[in-house]
Amino acid sequence: MIHILTGMPAGVVSVEAAGKLTSADYSEVLAPALAAATRDGGRIRIVLCFTGEFAGMAAGRSGRTSRPAGGTGARGNGSRS
Repeated sequence: MIHILTGMPAGVVSVEAAGKLTSADYSEVLAPALAAATRDGGRIRIVLCFTGEFAGMAAGRSGRTSRPAGGTGARGNGSRS
């Protein structure tokens, strides 16, 4: 289960996750929040808070976990391009 935390500065999306994340968490909660945050075309920062007993991610409809559209995932190197 995930929910969006409020009260963040402009350009920051903060997400709290607990239990097992599902494709519905992505499509019904995370994707709309990211779409709203990027509507003006600006860059955003994402803060993920894993609380309690995080149990992982359920496989998506294709049997794989989801990836962000248009990419292979986070760069993980902290660089800005």
